[in-house]
Amino acid sequence: MQGIHNRHLRTFEVSPDTTLSLLPKIGGDRIVITESGILAPADVARMRSHAVNAFLVGGAFMRAADPGAELARLFA
Repeated sequence: MQGIHNRHLRTFEVSPDTTLSLLPKIGGDRIVITESGILAPADVARMRSHAVNAFLVGGAFMRAADPGAELARLFA
């Protein structure tokens, strides 16, 4: 398993492109987990289209009035 954190820890800037840029450096035998910056169904679809199928999502759920509904919205 390989987790890729999309948050720059000095600037706190978040970019899911970090995951996509590092994919070529990770062996195909690894499960890739993208962490941070997954805020919309399009983000999930984009990652899935690059064979990233595991997500660590926190902020989107913490800000949602109904975390369960937000989960359904992101991964529908």
